[in-house]
Amino acid sequence: MEITREEALELLHRWKANRTTVGLYFAARGGTAGSTMLARITDVGATIVFRNEATVLRYGLYQARFEYGPVQVLLRPSREGMVSIDGLHIWLESGHWLFVCDGERIGQNWLESADLASAPKKPSGLLESQPEEV
Repeated sequence: MEITREEALELLHRWKANRTTVGLYFAARGGTAGSTMLARITDVGATIVFRNEATVLRYGLYQARFEYGPVQVLLRPSREGMVSIDGLHIWLESGHWLFVCDGERIGQNWLESADLASAPKKPSGLLESQPEEV
């Protein structure tokens, strides 16, 4: 269902103000690339900025079109089937698509199945600056 820019920005501002962890799915125009991540929204205006421990992503919202509704995602293992998750669809002027959902509520099953809801993994090996223990 298409929503107004003001309604979309209100939702994004609410997630930002509440420091909500959001699930983000990015799909490049034509399906040539995609990525999924957990992040917090740190800025909303002419652009939107998503940030987590490892990444900062910024997208221009100048000519974006907004919809709110479900997306079907496959849970892993695949025997768990598909689930419908409501969220904000952002169609960017570039032709790229963002799907943003509340990662602390309804999107939890999806995020868990994509191994995104777990705590960040610590490095398993020694860093070059760390001496080996004998």
